[in-house]
Amino acid sequence: MTTEQIEKGLEQIQSLIERQATIDSPVDVMEKLNDCVNILGMSAEIVAWTEKKYNDKLSLLCLAKEYSKLSATDKKMVFAGALSNEIMFHTKAERLNKGLVHCLDGLRSILSYTKEEMKNIR
Repeated sequence: MTTEQIEKGLEQIQSLIERQATIDSPVDVMEKLNDCVNILGMSAEIVAWTEKKYNDKLSLLCLAKEYSKLSATDKKMVFAGALSNEIMFHTKAERLNKGLVHCLDGLRSILSYTKEEMKNIR
């Protein structure tokens, strides 16, 4: 997965989470719920790919001779700076994935509440 694909996927996830669903409309809630479920697999894949990209670059930095004489603390600081984009993408991917799961849980709760309300009306 390329960085551009990751960026595009993260934008899709974020816009889906931010999309408003009318709580009074079970159809609207179901539609957003289905969209969230459909994108959940891609979200998990993006988290895995961002972690892989970070680990691949970290291993290359660890093997580089120019950093061999640095202390562990210095390496940590240098590597964090060199890998700042990878860290940012991975952190964002993890947080959006968690947000997506919370969104799904909330939508399911709304549907359950609506279902109970409809039972009580009858």
